[in-house]
Amino acid sequence: MAIGGLTKQVRSQENLLKAWQKIRANGLRSLSRDTRRDIAEFDQRAVSNIQRIQRQLRVGSFHFAAQSGIAKQRKGKRPRPIVLAPVENRVVQRALLQVLQKHPAVRRRILAPTSFGGLEGRRVVDAIGMLNRGIANGARYFLRSDIADFFAAIPRQKALRAIQDLVHDLEFSALLDAATQTDLLNLDELGEDAEYFPTRTHGVAQGNPLSALMGNLLLEGFDTKLNGRGITCLRYIDDFILLGPSRAHVRKAFLRASSLLGDHGMTAYDPDSEPEKANEGSTSKVITFLGVQVSPGIVQPSRAARARLMSKVREEIARGKTAMRRAAKGQRNGRGTYVQTLASLNRVIEGWGKAFAFCSARQTFEMLDNKITEELNSLRGFAALLCKELPADRRRRVLGVYLLVDTMRPGSPASLPEPEL
Repeated sequence: MAIGGLTKQVRSQENLLKAWQKIRANGLRSLSRDTRRDIAEFDQRAVSNIQRIQRQLRVGSFHFAAQSGIAKQRKGKRPRPIVLAPVENRVVQRALLQVLQKHPAVRRRILAPTSFGGLEGRRVVDAIGMLNRGIANGARYFLRSDIADFFAAIPRQKALRAIQDLVHDLEFSALLDAATQTDLLNLDELGEDAEYFPTRTHGVAQGNPLSALMGNLLLEGFDTKLNGRGITCLRYIDDFILLGPSRAHVRKAFLRASSLLGDHGMTAYDPDSEPEKANEGSTSKVITFLGVQVSPGIVQPSRAARARLMSKVREEIARGKTAMRRAAKGQRNGRGTYVQTLASLNRVIEGWGKAFAFCSARQTFEMLDNKITEELNSLRGFAALLCKELPADRRRRVLGVYLLVDTMRPGSPASLPEPEL
């Protein structure tokens, strides 16, 4: 392919608009208010913004803006390094991904039948379905593990060279290099936590649309060489599970898996030394994989997934109550009050439910619904008690229904006294 041919595909209006539509859909479902705000602002002038990006890509003046890092603290674990990129960055990154996903040589390398995450049309339900088929076909033992610090461990330059060898397009490769660099604005603020984030030379940002593809490309050998001779290896980005006829067979396969990962400077957790991050046992017992519990005759969200849902519900309600108290005292920002809290809760619950819609445990969902209803009743009672003695305007603010008088600003023409004649 001629040099620059792929870059022309990247900057085509059709490709950029498709990329924006995907970024927009994901962003509006985000639980982050900042992300939803950024998406809404870009959306106000989406067409002109896309045209601007297209022009900049055409003349070579587009630059990926610096990003911000957030070290999300986790109990008993090292912080999760979250990289927040401007919308323009994400649109171009997604546009690059779409071109790569269609490239024949790249597709041949990433579409192993047993690889699922970060691939179009490959979902958690597909991985769980193959897991169940493996057990039905005679697998008696399993070992489940994670690849440690997967995105930070990806050798970025090695992945870029592999892509260049497949696409043979120097201009495209240069743009891809820039799109996968992690330049943080707030390194000093992160302090010691900065060590968990990717650098310009090593690692890729979790959340960058291109990161999963780079990992899948490097692990092609992992996906193909571990399957066969009675062993099935299913991988969803950094989570994988080995199935086999016995512990000896599966353990031998795990040693092979560790060796293949070591070729890329990666490691996997061993159930013997880190049982909280990896486990093994008979397939006749409960298997937890990708947030799902699989046992004979039933598939349901894992205990941890259920606990995270309820924790998020309570977190949203607590945030809403705080905002409602402020509104009761006269604050006028209208954010996080009763109506907004209900909308946020609905977004959380619906998103979680759709992620586990393939599960078969109706009783589990009914139990969660009952718990959520109790929390909603508590929220409703709190709002009613808070509003009981309030004047009408503050009651409206607590409920989150906009007051027209709040559009008035001191000093606006309509609020000034009429001049004397």
